Amino acid sequence: MKNFCIILISSFLILTMILSCNEPKKTIKQEIDKGGTIENLERQILKDPKNSENYVLIANEYYKKGNFDLAMENYNKAISLNPSSYVSYHNTGFIYNKSGRFDKAIESFKKAVEIESNPNKLFDTLSLANAYKNKKDYDNAIKTYEDVFKIKSDCHLANEGLGIVYFEKNDINKAKQYLETAISIKPNMFTAYNNLGRIYQKEQNYSKAEEYFNKALEFNPEFARAFESIGNIEFEQSKYGKAIENYKSALKLDPGLFEANYKLGKILFINKKYDKALIYLKRASRINSKQSAELFILLGKLFMLNGDEYSAENNFKKALKVDPNQHEAYNLLAIIAQNRKDMELAIKYYEKAISPDNKDLTTFNNLAILYNKLGDYDKAVKTLEQVIKLSPDNIAAYLNLGIVHEKAEKYDLAIKCYQQVLKINPESTEALNNIGDSFEAKGDKSRAIEYYTKALKINPKLYKISTKLQALEKKG
Repeated sequence: MKNFCIILISSFLILTMILSCNEPKKTIKQEIDKGGTIENLERQILKDPKNSENYVLIANEYYKKGNFDLAMENYNKAISLNPSSYVSYHNTGFIYNKSGRFDKAIESFKKAVEIESNPNKLFDTLSLANAYKNKKDYDNAIKTYEDVFKIKSDCHLANEGLGIVYFEKNDINKAKQYLETAISIKPNMFTAYNNLGRIYQKEQNYSKAEEYFNKALEFNPEFARAFESIGNIEFEQSKYGKAIENYKSALKLDPGLFEANYKLGKILFINKKYDKALIYLKRASRINSKQSAELFILLGKLFMLNGDEYSAENNFKKALKVDPNQHEAYNLLAIIAQNRKDMELAIKYYEKAISPDNKDLTTFNNLAILYNKLGDYDKAVKTLEQVIKLSPDNIAAYLNLGIVHEKAEKYDLAIKCYQQVLKINPESTEALNNIGDSFEAKGDKSRAIEYYTKALKINPKLYKISTKLQALEKKG
């Protein structure tokens, strides 16, 4: 599921509310206004250490500098001095929400809403609803957005939030209804246009989706997510050239967009521009390390291509942390284990890759080959029979099963497997060669010569078969 634009209430709507009270706070504000250092602000606090609003002001400065830990520390000091500091509760909730700690965000926003003297209950209730939405607690999100309407019946942000929630619940009609209402309240609401476009994208109505994305750009030409969204619909239609253009436009405006980085990297990977792909995929992984198992698989493949199996292995393991059922990650880890000659570990990975919903027959074939190498005839046969059951015309499975029978000196069973290949593909020189080998192992030289000759009639350039045929003919 693609992420919708997150509705964020700027904390600075609230941060600026406390800048006009008593003289000690004013002194700190003057220090802020003249660009004073954090150290100077801390010294000012010492003059009035029990004034909670001073800690809020310093917390705001830390927040602006991106130092959220120290911002949080000072907001909490403000709360300890003044449990009714609704600004501190709002801003700690905002930090928790930004960092993905939605339970803590909900707790903070609830406390802000509960404070009777809070003049910003509309914003805090809306922020609480957004936190529920981000946590994917959609029932509580809906209830809380409805609480917003009790405060402001025509809140466009609450309508947009409900549109997003109903989209996530796959109630498309209600999603459209709320997003269209948001636009009717605020006709230039570019985020709502973008989210409506995403709904039409899901319905694969790409022309309608692009119409809404372009409408978003009409109202905000620097809205990076709209360029990303247009890139996404081009990507889904394999129009990679146009997708690249739009992703680059998006990233020029906002280098921190996950999907633009990820999908641009994926396109470059498809186009075999591996060095450039690595740059964008690495950036995507730094932006959101929990978003996509496929991202880590692509990174792992790139590292394998560069001969860095250690980094490849780490990325495949990261993929499994995101999605423990990622069969491809287990397959690739098995290949690395094979390269290291650790066949037992490779088998463990292949066995983990096999599950009822994994139809990748390569996994079964590779596992059977390993069983055969380790001399476990019964498991090799059983695994290949599973492949044939899933895919009755699987030539590779019949060939491998024949090889397993050959190794176990069960030549008649091997010949039956190779003959099954010839029913599917009468010109399989590999099957003809293997039948010849089996007859030769049985001591039936004439039948061996027969099948080697058939193979050479199809392809006279098969040197090894030609050599074997000449050797048998010399023996008479």
